[in-house]
Amino acid sequence: MPYPLAKLPYGLRCRLTELTTPLERYKLQIAAGGASICPPKLQIIQERFHGLHFVYENGKVVVYKTVNHLSNAMPYKLNENSLVLCTGLNILTNFDSECWNSNVFGHFLYHPAMFAMSQCSTIISEPFFETMKKTLQEIDYLDFSFNENVSQVDFTNLLTVFPNLKRFHIDIDVISTNWISEILQVKNHSLQTLSLTFKHLTACYKLNSDELVTFLKAQRPRFKLEIMATSNDSDFHFTEIRQFLDQKLVPGPGRDEHEKRTCISIYYKKSHYWYVPS
Repeated sequence: MPYPLAKLPYGLRCRLTELTTPLERYKLQIAAGGASICPPKLQIIQERFHGLHFVYENGKVVVYKTVNHLSNAMPYKLNENSLVLCTGLNILTNFDSECWNSNVFGHFLYHPAMFAMSQCSTIISEPFFETMKKTLQEIDYLDFSFNENVSQVDFTNLLTVFPNLKRFHIDIDVISTNWISEILQVKNHSLQTLSLTFKHLTACYKLNSDELVTFLKAQRPRFKLEIMATSNDSDFHFTEIRQFLDQKLVPGPGRDEHEKRTCISIYYKKSHYWYVPS
């Protein structure tokens, strides 16, 4: 049976302050409506940044105030009570499963929680997502780009661990042949936009299948599936896909309509749009 922390003796509540991170103290004080839960001082947010760059280097996580041009950047200095609010996209570079244990993350609050992982060579598995969630809690936007030797993502694992994830992008050579069924297995996900980038369009399976149409119709209104091919060497395959989607969905104009309806867009030499019939 849980014990109400507010009823602890004052000395123990002061000890709680010593044992918690600034982020934990802030959340406890917000929940309690004041500093009395972790006395004696109110934990405040000292600084706000649109986005920060977290880099794993020399065995530790170092934070930079810039998301670009790290060659001239100075590490951000934290003290024991530092709490920083991040309101934009944060970059995570050279990360693996060990990085999430860093005490650095106890000094940052993310709203919204937006992260892009770069230069990471790791196994994207359920244990990796679970470890990530213990540190970052909920995530609104997640991007896996510019990574080498990254394994295939299991969308069932991803959306089960992060049920509030709204946008996901991955730049990957090969996607699982079961990627559609993996997403359909998760009934209560919050995904609004799924973006998949490939070098070759042929690497994305089932774009000309009835399973894709069923998948799109099963998603929330205004759901977006965005496919991008960076090489222009799949003309025959794209022609097959276009002919199939022209028959099954509604070919449409550009981005204005794209924002209003459930849609699949394919960028192959230029942007092409199809909409789920009303």
